[in-house]
Amino acid sequence: MPLPRSFALTSVALAALLLVGCAASGTDAGPASPADGTSTDQPGGSGDGSGRATVTVDGETWTYDSYLCVVGYEANESDVYSFSSTSFTTTDGEKIQLLIDVLDASGQGRLEGDGVVYEITLYDYGNDSAPTVDIAVEGTDGVSIVDGVITVSGEFIADNDQQTLHTIEAEAVCDYD
Repeated sequence: MPLPRSFALTSVALAALLLVGCAASGTDAGPASPADGTSTDQPGGSGDGSGRATVTVDGETWTYDSYLCVVGYEANESDVYSFSSTSFTTTDGEKIQLLIDVLDASGQGRLEGDGVVYEITLYDYGNDSAPTVDIAVEGTDGVSIVDGVITVSGEFIADNDQQTLHTIEAEAVCDYD
C-alpha cells in the first residue's frame, strides 16, 4: 500500500534540506539509474534547486525560478517514490508550492510504464485555513521525464473527489550538479 501523500511531501522537504547540506559540504548525492533508463547518469538531486518550471492548471499559470528534483528510492528515502520534485513561488502575495512525484510501488524505480502513477500538487502553503490554490491530481499518463526535463500535458483526476478533471500543461527543468 502506498504511503500517504503527506509523507511524500515531508520526505521531499527533508530530502531538499539534506541535499542542500550535501551540496554545501561538497558531498555527492550519488548516481541514480531508474530501471527503464529514462534518466541517465544524474545524481540523486539538484542541491541548489537552480532549475525552473512553468505550470498552467485550468488556464491559470505559475512560474518558478528554481526547481529541486530527487531521483531514486534511496534519495527520496521512500520505497514507492522513484522521483520527487518541488518548487516554491509567490504570486499576488500567496506562497504557491508545486510538486510533481512519480509513484512506482513495483520496486523497479521506474519513471514510466504499467503501474506508475504521477501525482501533481499545487497549493497555497502559506494559507492553510483558506487556500487560494489547492489542487492535487493523479494520473497514469501525460507525464514525461527525460534527461532532467519534465513535461506534463493532459487531463488529470482530482484526488479529493475522484471525478473532477484538471487540464495541466507544464515544463520543468532540473539542473543536476
